[in-house]
Amino acid sequence: MIQRSQRGAAKVSVIWLVGLIVAFLIALVMFFLTNQVATQAQEDLKAKNERIATLEAENKTRTENILALSKVLGFYDESSASMSSLDAAQKAIADAGKAIPGGDGKDFEALVKSAINANQAANERATALQGQVESAQNEKNQISARMNEAISAAEKEKNELRSQAQDAENRAKDQITDLERQLGEAKENFKDRDSKVRSLEQEMAVAAASFDSEKMALQARMDEQGRKLNPFLKEPERADGKILAVSKNLDLGWINIGSTSRLSAGTRFRVVSGKSGSNTVKAWCEVTNVQGDMAEVRFFDQKDPLDAPVNGDVVYNPLFDPKGERAAILIGRFSGANMNQTQLEAVLAGMGVSVQKKLDKSTDFLIVGSEMYTDENGTPLESPMQPSDLPVYKDAMAQGVQVVLLKDLRQYFSF
Repeated sequence: MIQRSQRGAAKVSVIWLVGLIVAFLIALVMFFLTNQVATQAQEDLKAKNERIATLEAENKTRTENILALSKVLGFYDESSASMSSLDAAQKAIADAGKAIPGGDGKDFEALVKSAINANQAANERATALQGQVESAQNEKNQISARMNEAISAAEKEKNELRSQAQDAENRAKDQITDLERQLGEAKENFKDRDSKVRSLEQEMAVAAASFDSEKMALQARMDEQGRKLNPFLKEPERADGKILAVSKNLDLGWINIGSTSRLSAGTRFRVVSGKSGSNTVKAWCEVTNVQGDMAEVRFFDQKDPLDAPVNGDVVYNPLFDPKGERAAILIGRFSGANMNQTQLEAVLAGMGVSVQKKLDKSTDFLIVGSEMYTDENGTPLESPMQPSDLPVYKDAMAQGVQVVLLKDLRQYFSF
């Protein structure tokens, strides 16, 4: 019994030992399996961390690119960097597309292309305008050169005339000297007849005085008749001047009349062909700038586009007189936006015409204005009075004074 018990105990011990070994082996297997899972988990975690880092880097780069693009585009808050406002940017691009000629406001790229095209078109227009300016400047230089040539020619002609006048004066002095010599010889030859000579000289002096008196009276009558026969509205048998130079592109030109002939700005002339015997009116011109012996004019109302004014054409103004001193009286009403009496008197003074208070023998012409609504004392009239109903009008007609209507002045003078 004791041996059986010992064998049984030994058998149990072996079973426990085998169990322990199996448990150890199972534990060892489980350890290896658990360690492999942990390693795989660590590797997965590392891979996820690397992916997260990559995504964060990509997101940071994308965010930096968005912020950089927003700085280029604008429309964001300067105090806190952020993306541009999409609505504000789209509205601004659309508005800019409408403002740019031929602009496309679909997106920023299309807008930039439109702006570049518009800028190129503007540069091309600026280049074309610059070319036109240079062409006009060249033409102006050519006109200035022709003007200088005309001035030189006029100066040369003036010097020649001065030389001829000096020669004529010298010949006159020589003739006077010769006559004085002949007179001295005659006195020497007729000393014995001195009394008769003195008597003859006295008679000649009396006759000369009488002749001079009659000559002055006759000259005064001739001058008076001349003023009556050569009224303010004179007939243009002879041209007042001629065209020196013409700028076809600018509708400007120069005439050989200036301030020395009492020409003033605003005076108008008919432009007539300079061909001999021609009376064709080509256009009208108005004085814009006056110099000494010439003036700049602006051409207008050209009759034939193919027959423009050229050098050598002549100009007429029947109201223009460079020398005569004349007197006039004004009747009627001179008021309104275009002309009042003070302005009219200034225009007449520029033409050598003095305004008188009343009619007398020195009056050359009567200038008639509009109908009057008040009498000479300023009292209102029941019905308008025509200037032709005034007594001074009838007196002027009786004396042969030239009557000039205000519209005739306006036709040839700008006021």
